[in-house]
Amino acid sequence: MVFAFLIAIILIGSILAFGLGPLSNLFQFGSQAQLYNEVKKIEQKAEWLFDQSWGSQQEYQIAVPSGSKLCFVNPDFPDAHSWGAASWKNWPPEDIMINLTKDPYSEYYRSNVWIWRGEGKWEGYKIPNLKPDQNFCVEGSRTLWLINKGEYVEISAE
Repeated sequence: MVFAFLIAIILIGSILAFGLGPLSNLFQFGSQAQLYNEVKKIEQKAEWLFDQSWGSQQEYQIAVPSGSKLCFVNPDFPDAHSWGAASWKNWPPEDIMINLTKDPYSEYYRSNVWIWRGEGKWEGYKIPNLKPDQNFCVEGSRTLWLINKGEYVEISAE
């Protein structure tokens, strides 16, 4: 009981001394770390599955922090399409992102995973041998499927 009271006093004192801005940045850093951790886990699973036989598959439960999106993009076709499935609507690429994905001189060339952390805050990553059949984004908790297609590992959402 005394320990909880001391923690509450320290927390209230920190809020009064430093304000809410730095504390919210601290919590935001935690959600960014969670996103990077999810990308790393998917990369490890895709790498392992790529070495397995054609048709091998694995289910993966993903948890994306609120206010963020994790998008999987086919780098050969990074554009959004108005005719596709509902999941296409979750991938709202900005022109600059499409150009960065296609530009061989860009650090984001052929990025197949994009993290969205708010208005205009995108960051691209390349996971070797990973390609979605359709571009899609994940918000919150969702089940993903990784399937060995021989030349690549397909990722899709349930």
